[in-house]
Amino acid sequence: MHPLINPITDEEIQCYLDFRAIEKEEKEWERTPRLVLEHYHLFKILNGEDNQNQLCDWFEFYDNRFGTKGLMDLPMYRLEVLHDYLDIWSTEIYYPTLSEEDQKTIRHLNRQQREYFREHPEEKKLWDEESDRLWEEREAKRVKYEHLSTYDTKLMKEIVALVEDHNNQMLCKYHKKWHEDNPTDDFELELSIGELNADGIEIEENDDWKVAVKTAAELNEERKINEALLEVIDEYKKARDAGEIFSMKYKGGHRTEISPSHRTIRERVLEARKFKGEPENFDFIKTENLFKK
Repeated sequence: MHPLINPITDEEIQCYLDFRAIEKEEKEWERTPRLVLEHYHLFKILNGEDNQNQLCDWFEFYDNRFGTKGLMDLPMYRLEVLHDYLDIWSTEIYYPTLSEEDQKTIRHLNRQQREYFREHPEEKKLWDEESDRLWEEREAKRVKYEHLSTYDTKLMKEIVALVEDHNNQMLCKYHKKWHEDNPTDDFELELSIGELNADGIEIEENDDWKVAVKTAAELNEERKINEALLEVIDEYKKARDAGEIFSMKYKGGHRTEISPSHRTIRERVLEARKFKGEPENFDFIKTENLFKK
């Protein structure tokens, strides 16, 4: 199991199952608390004492069950240091690669400045206005390019007429006509009906057939999630009880790659540590101000 995180207990697993069993309309947030850790970090960064209602319902449900609400008040030292390293990367590694003109107009707020501006919103407003002015000046000097987008049907029609042969022009014409005759919502509903039929799910009667299909599709999706969740829980318990590392399985196999955004953060933190003459690892502790090192 993970060396720094205690194994999930049977009581916590049951707590999560109980949370999912709550009727959807009783919760302000979506049933599955996706990205809750990211939201927790965002909440802490924004320092939103007056915005408790922004927190995922899963937090409140768990805290009420186990009496852990006080954990929300603990400091996030490592996150602060991580942000300091990202600030170092931006100001001391990335900025020097910019042109002198860009360095005059691109501004960066480090963690200490962000904390200061939280206490002085009027000054932050002035800072933002100046940043906007500098950005507008820089953009006014840039060469303007035409951005191509397949969603711009008028532009695509002109491009197709210029570069494609007759057959492809006719294909694009029919493709556009088909989408005009088959709105996205109706097409997705047709897909839902096909999936419901394949799964043997009946659609309950309703005066509005679209509502009936959407309701049945949501319930079917919930059923599949619950079935998959029970399988995952069973696999996790077996691994936990055997003292083995639990690895999430996906259709393509085990998930071993981190997301591109997380990979970028990792690389920048390591670059900043190397820049400061520190080991290229994540074994760092809280410092008062890395910019003073």
